[in-house]
Amino acid sequence: MAPPHDPPPAEPRGGSRFERVPHERLSRRQFLSRSAMGVAGATLFSCTGGRTIPKVTDTTPAIDTQWPIKRVIYLMMENRSFDNLFGKYPGANGATVGLQAGKEIPLIRCPEWLPGDLPHDRAAHLNCLNGGKLDAFDGGIYGPVYAYSQYDPDQVRNYYAWAQHYVLCDNFFASVGGPSYPNHFFFVAGQSGGAIDNPENIETTVVEGKKFKSWGCDAVGNDVFVFVKDDKGNLTKHDSCFDFPTVPDQLSQIGVDWAYYAAVPGQAGYFWNALNGIAMSTRGRWAS
Repeated sequence: MAPPHDPPPAEPRGGSRFERVPHERLSRRQFLSRSAMGVAGATLFSCTGGRTIPKVTDTTPAIDTQWPIKRVIYLMMENRSFDNLFGKYPGANGATVGLQAGKEIPLIRCPEWLPGDLPHDRAAHLNCLNGGKLDAFDGGIYGPVYAYSQYDPDQVRNYYAWAQHYVLCDNFFASVGGPSYPNHFFFVAGQSGGAIDNPENIETTVVEGKKFKSWGCDAVGNDVFVFVKDDKGNLTKHDSCFDFPTVPDQLSQIGVDWAYYAAVPGQAGYFWNALNGIAMSTRGRWAS
């Protein structure tokens, strides 16, 4: 598997979820400045495409298009690494081998269906890193075999066709080294409020005869919390309801129409509804 950016300091195998990683404290101005440079760098250097990279200038040049872009559709698929889908893509920065306990092994052909899930929470992420060795993706019952697998081009023809006709970002990584909850926040807000894992102690609730679980502001359970990490690496507990600016907020502020589609209570996947974990989206700005 391709390594994530900037792995944390050495962590013993079986790494604890209770991390304490020192971080440089940045002012708001420094953070925004560095974030802007990081985004610019990612835009310029992380994509494999058919056109040369334009020279950065102080002004944004006007681009003539016969059909101006009217809609942007942003989809999210999780639990796949770049190498799992595009490791064999010609010319891309992909991998066809992985490290297992310090030994290099080839990635096998990935089946269409796995017999079970692979560990992918925060603890699993730290275990996979194995103190920076990146050779311990074999956690769980199915990890020793299926964590070291990837699709052949004939299995993902549509993905390869889109990559060939458009742009493929081959240095693209998860925003958070962890599971769904914090990464879905990044999907709608570019941040997770410091959350690094899924909420704990979530219980099933019943509304109008429909059973479901929620990770958001309507989560129920005894001592529901999620771990958040501050800028010094300290971990604390936070409830599953946050309040920070989102992409929909920004779009509304400049008069751009938007729509967000996700499961509703009682439907499968409701706990992946990221905006449901933003207080003002459920109780204020866009409450329905």
